[in-house]
Amino acid sequence: MKINTNKTKELVIGPLGQQNHTPLETEQGIIERVHEFKLLGIYLDSFLLGQHILTISQKRQPHSYIS
Repeated sequence: MKINTNKTKELVIGPLGQQNHTPLETEQGIIERVHEFKLLGIYLDSFLLGQHILTISQKRQPHSYIS
C-alpha cells in the first residue's frame, strides 16, 4: 500500500506527544508530526483538551447570539 506522505500526518496523543521521538518514515518519505489538526470538521490536539470548541468559538461572529 502506498501512503501519500503529503496528506498523512502523525498525532501522538497524551504526554508521549511532548517527547522527542524519531519521525515515522516510509518508502515514500517522512510523515509529518503535528500537535493539532482538523479531521472531518473537528479539531483534534495532542491532549484532546477541547481545542475544537475554542476554535469554533473564536471563528463565530462577535454579534451572534444563542437563544
